[in-house]
Amino acid sequence: ESRVTLEQAIDLRFDLVVPNLQLGQLPQIVSLLREAESLAEKLADEQRLARAYSHLVNYFYLTGEPSKAIQYGERCQAIGHALGDSGLQELARRYMGHSYHAQGQYRQAESVLRENLKVLGAARASWAEPDRLSDVASSAWAAFAMADVGDFAAAQEFADKALQSAEESRHAYTKAIASTLAGLVWLRRGFPGRAMPHLQRSVQGCKDAHLPLWQPVASSLLGLALVMLDALDEALPLLEEAVVRTGELGVKAYLALWKTHLAEGLLAAGQNARAKVHAEEALELAIAHQEHGHQAWALRVCGDVASQDGERG
Repeated sequence: ESRVTLEQAIDLRFDLVVPNLQLGQLPQIVSLLREAESLAEKLADEQRLARAYSHLVNYFYLTGEPSKAIQYGERCQAIGHALGDSGLQELARRYMGHSYHAQGQYRQAESVLRENLKVLGAARASWAEPDRLSDVASSAWAAFAMADVGDFAAAQEFADKALQSAEESRHAYTKAIASTLAGLVWLRRGFPGRAMPHLQRSVQGCKDAHLPLWQPVASSLLGLALVMLDALDEALPLLEEAVVRTGELGVKAYLALWKTHLAEGLLAAGQNARAKVHAEEALELAIAHQEHGHQAWALRVCGDVASQDGERG
């Protein structure tokens, strides 16, 4: 055991985080990160400690603890700034942008992600190979945030940027992210037919590349598009699958929204009792995980269920 071997031990754990993330192995991820954090503290290695923090931001975001995610992000940013490490700051900003979006702080998410894209753009000239994942994810979540506040011109611009960068990457995960959130922008605009090709491409890409973490996202949005097109027989299995798979993965982020989509599908199919159960569960999840925007979506569907029950009563 020496400083060099301990540094290698930490770096190997970091190298294992991304593939485990794309495979949806959250318990392995937190175990790897806690080990890396402990070793970095033992070495008093601030840079590696901050890298552990940056990945913990994403972990806590996925497990439905956005406030904790943002706290880790701020720690990582502070160390990255003190060390002059722009890569650390970029990673922290990206994951903090995701967490702000989950909390329903859409303008804050936009601001952080715009800053990230600006820094990435300035650094692009010096990259041997651009960091496409960061570029695509920052653009795609900015599109998500802008679509959720109804700024569709900005949302479309970000979505198009994500699609272009993803195509250049030839990377299945980045292409799935870009296609999914391009589809979401069209859904928010009320054009499910235009969303369909993007969402179908994403679902198929997830199946082909075995991307279980992302597939529920694409499946839920494709299911919602089919509900809007009144193709309920095709929609309901996708909506059910998204909720079940997200639960199996242990992911809490956005589960409230996927349950809301399922409730919408069930309500459209006349299954009011089941729709009520899922809408109420969605509301509980949104409150528990501080997802204020998704809380509003769940309340709206709860109201729709109550309205239909009232009409029938």
